[in-house]
Amino acid sequence: MSEKKSLRVGSWNTRFGSADPSFVVPHELDLLLLQEMTPNAFEAFRECFADGVHSIGPVLYPNGPPAGHGVAVLWSSRLAGRGARVLPYLVAPHRFLVCDLAFTERRGYFQACAYHALNGEQGEDGFDKPRMTYQVARWLEEQPGPVILGMDANSPDVDHPDFARTRCHFDWLGPRHLERALLGPEAKHRCRDVYRSLVDAKPQLLAEIVSARSDGPLAVSHRTGRNEHRAGNPQRFDHILATWPDFGVKDAGYDYEGACDAGSDHALVVAELEVDLVGGSRSEADMLLPTAIAP
Repeated sequence: MSEKKSLRVGSWNTRFGSADPSFVVPHELDLLLLQEMTPNAFEAFRECFADGVHSIGPVLYPNGPPAGHGVAVLWSSRLAGRGARVLPYLVAPHRFLVCDLAFTERRGYFQACAYHALNGEQGEDGFDKPRMTYQVARWLEEQPGPVILGMDANSPDVDHPDFARTRCHFDWLGPRHLERALLGPEAKHRCRDVYRSLVDAKPQLLAEIVSARSDGPLAVSHRTGRNEHRAGNPQRFDHILATWPDFGVKDAGYDYEGACDAGSDHALVVAELEVDLVGGSRSEADMLLPTAIAP
């Protein structure tokens, strides 16, 4: 028999580690997925949680970090880490971290991922950003089990209330729609955008959003071009995705102003998810089981 419990999940771009870790404490998160995480900032955030892994840390890069910042996954005592890895074939492996997590009070496993997309036109041909986004989408398509992904996707360009009218930055590349494979309505993976799922389930909330921003975004998580003289262009670049039907959405929201006051330039995204995995109490033998099969 399956057992349903809630899981509080956050995702946050910490602006190269300058964000204050204490800002996340009142949210009582079970899982935090971080971007632009420096080694020093990771240690500070780590003190607020039971355990965690940094994508550029010595566990994954014993010969030294490949960059000055990466991504991180942190979790509370409700979860236990069963392994972590980067995917070496990605355009920028240190920007995508996979952690195998198990519940400590009951049975059930899932993969928690943190992703920070490249921005602009990078690489020899200028297409490394959509190329890596497509790689992440294909990886998700291949995962048979439950996954939660927190990311700063630096996309979409237009986060329209009508999902069919969503537009990504590199749509003009052609029919493959590289970024849309992760973020668009034609995506083939099992992950759902938890905030869009919430909005779709609440017509009044959708009506309020359309009244305030008829062309979107659904929420403001970042402002491009913002400075002391300009408010900048509102975007929803930060997302939590979760596989369905493993995780249902009980609540979700964005705190942009509070997160900026705490030192970031991106909103903290928080979702309360209803977990519907394999139920039952844990056993000593269960703790010996692997959470994933290596490729």
